[in-house]
Amino acid sequence: MEYFIRDEEEYNECAFSNGRIEEQSARSVIFRDVVFKNVVFVDVDFTGVEFINVRFEHCELSNINLDEAIIHHTDFISCKLIGIHLTGCSMQNVVFNECNTEYAIFSGGSLKETSFIECKMNHSSFAVCKFNKTTFTMCELQRADMAGTKLKDIDFTTCIIDGLSIKLENLKGAILTSMQALEFSKLLGIIIKDNEEVNDC
Repeated sequence: MEYFIRDEEEYNECAFSNGRIEEQSARSVIFRDVVFKNVVFVDVDFTGVEFINVRFEHCELSNINLDEAIIHHTDFISCKLIGIHLTGCSMQNVVFNECNTEYAIFSGGSLKETSFIECKMNHSSFAVCKFNKTTFTMCELQRADMAGTKLKDIDFTTCIIDGLSIKLENLKGAILTSMQALEFSKLLGIIIKDNEEVNDC
C-alpha cells in the first residue's frame, strides 16, 4: 500500500502499516498520536514536519529529509535511519532504541531528554547541537562528529567512541572510562610514556 501525505495536513490518532511513502514532498505536516509500523519512506522531504506522540516500529527512513522537524514524545524502535537529515531539529522526550542511524545528520539540533539505546551511530553528525539530559547507552559512535557541542554530563562509558570528532573545550564535564580519557589526551598533544621496569641486581 502506498500512502500519500498532503501539505499542511494534520493526521491524528491513526496508524500507517506495511506500506510505502515514496517520492513525496510536503510542508507543515503534523502527525499526532500516530503509529508507523513496517513503513518504508523513500525520497521523502518533510521539512518542518511535526511528530507529537508518535511511534515508529521497524520502519525504513534512510536518506530522507526531516530538517527543522519538531519531534516530541516519540519512539523509534528498531528503525533504519541511515543518512537521515535532521538538521536544526527540535527533539524532546524522544527514544531511539536499537536503531541504525549511521551517517545521520542531527547538526544544529536541540535534543532534550532524548535517549539513544543500543544504536549504531558511526559517522553520524551532532555538530553544534544542544544536549539537555541526552543519553547514549551501549551505542556505537565511531568517527561521529560532535564538534562545537558541549558534552558536560554526557556519559559515554558504555559506548564505543573511537575517532569521535570534538573540540577540546567542549569535552569538559563529559563522563568517560579511563581508556576513553586516555584516547582524548592526544588532543592536548600529550605523549604518554611508561618507564621500563628496572630489575635489581
